[in-house]
Amino acid sequence: MRDRQSADGEASDTAAAAGTVEEAGVAAAEQRPGRGWRIAPRLHHVQVSMPVDGDDEARRFWRDTIGLTEVPKPEPMAARGGCWFRAHDEAGEVVVEIHMSRQEPFVPASKAHPALVLDAIAELETLAAAVVDGGYEVVWDDRLTFPGYERFHCFDGFGNRVEVLAPA
Repeated sequence: MRDRQSADGEASDTAAAAGTVEEAGVAAAEQRPGRGWRIAPRLHHVQVSMPVDGDDEARRFWRDTIGLTEVPKPEPMAARGGCWFRAHDEAGEVVVEIHMSRQEPFVPASKAHPALVLDAIAELETLAAAVVDGGYEVVWDDRLTFPGYERFHCFDGFGNRVEVLAPA
């Protein structure tokens, strides 16, 4: 991973010097010139496109099949249509937020995708069965290709890719 070039033109390689991905991120942040601080942003939401008439299908996938809770869109965004979904942890904190947004012309995201993390392999297999029971495609081809996790990919009713994974 080439993070930046130093003043003498040499590229640093923080991933090679660091033992983990997290350590590489810290090392890269510490190398930023002129910064005496680091930020730790969190992901607020992922916006996924759908056809202009897709609200009901989005609800069928995200709410009824995946199990997220639909939340009202704030004004004035509600007038644009689309729908938002969330999941909360035991403490009530939002841990997933998906914004389904109408787009014309619509093209499904076959590569870019949200990835949902579950706590256990049993949950992964249970959700995969629910996705299949909902009439959606589940692909296990990459189940063991992400070190430390097992995963599947599925596709919503519009053809958008979604990844679901759990620690191995």
